[in-house]
Amino acid sequence: MAKRSKLRSRPKQSSTKTNTKPRGFWQNLYQQIIKLRLHLALLAALGIFAIGMLLGVAFSIYYNDGSKVVARVVAQISPSEQYEGSVEAPKKVTQGTAALEPDVPSAETAGEQSETVREKPTGTPKPAKNSYEYGALKSIKSKKNITGSKPSPTKASTAAWLRFAAVTPAQNGQPAIAIVMDDLGIDQRRTGVAIDLPAPITLAFIPYGYRLSTHTRRARENGHELLVHLPMEPLNANADPGKNALLKGLTDKQLRSRIEWNLTRFQGFVGINNHMGSKFTAWERGMKLVVETLKDRGLIFLDSKTTKNTVGLRLATALNVPNAARDVFLDNEISIKSIQRQLKLLERVARNNGSAIGICHPHDATVKVLRDWIPNAKKRGFILVPVSAIIKRKLLSG
Repeated sequence: MAKRSKLRSRPKQSSTKTNTKPRGFWQNLYQQIIKLRLHLALLAALGIFAIGMLLGVAFSIYYNDGSKVVARVVAQISPSEQYEGSVEAPKKVTQGTAALEPDVPSAETAGEQSETVREKPTGTPKPAKNSYEYGALKSIKSKKNITGSKPSPTKASTAAWLRFAAVTPAQNGQPAIAIVMDDLGIDQRRTGVAIDLPAPITLAFIPYGYRLSTHTRRARENGHELLVHLPMEPLNANADPGKNALLKGLTDKQLRSRIEWNLTRFQGFVGINNHMGSKFTAWERGMKLVVETLKDRGLIFLDSKTTKNTVGLRLATALNVPNAARDVFLDNEISIKSIQRQLKLLERVARNNGSAIGICHPHDATVKVLRDWIPNAKKRGFILVPVSAIIKRKLLSG
């Protein structure tokens, strides 16, 4: 019995053996490799994400540079001054000041119109070597070398503005109208379309535009006249006039350097008109430097009149620099009806004063209206002339 009780009290031994041996070197190494691979996979995913972000940013920068889009803020300065802006998407812009009625005849009242915004190209791919998608870029076969508007002798017969003036149709006492189209050279398609308009139109190219030599040479061959659309400081600090603009904070030396740069971007122009400039054109010292340079080079000054406080015309007259001023802005509101209304106003000013100057921009709506208006205006007895012809009239009339 004692034997049996001993046997009963003995604990049963488990049939499964517990592995108490420590893990080996290779097993630990394998687990470390697994962990390392997980970390590497995570790092690779983060790296791919970062590279994708960088490529996206780089593509965006390249696209913006390649398409030559200049986008800036536009704003209404004040009811008494002008609307200064830059390239923006085509849309109808309602001006802050009261719109003129089409039967207002005086040039003084017409001068209160505000300058329009410009249209933003919806993508400007590089044109083919000898063709545009819109507006044929003809092969350029220059009949003669076109030299630049460099300083010339003071004799009127050799002044640059006379040497490079576009051919003027015969004038028989008809009221003359000069159409000046600003902001060319940025949007390549619209620049090509503008150049294809019936001549003579005065085309003002921004000095920091693109393919200026090609565009301006073709424009002259098509019978148009050229101006440098000189960028100047506006009152609105948020409106950017662009590269190498003339600013009040610059020294005389810096201003002369910038004027020189702007006047060497292309050749064959008769003078300048201001791009923006409501602040700069009211500054006596700065404008005197501009006008003195124009006198030395034998060039004209067309005041776009982006402010009523401009001193440009007064200084140009005092220094015997041929000059003129804008009478009407044609497309401060980008709509067919508004542009047509402004052209009627321009005609009325021309009939009353003998001549008139209208400034516009290469909006699609503007070009469309001008194509129809030009032949019809001629039938109504008006003559289309370059700006230089109106200045000649002014000089001859005393």
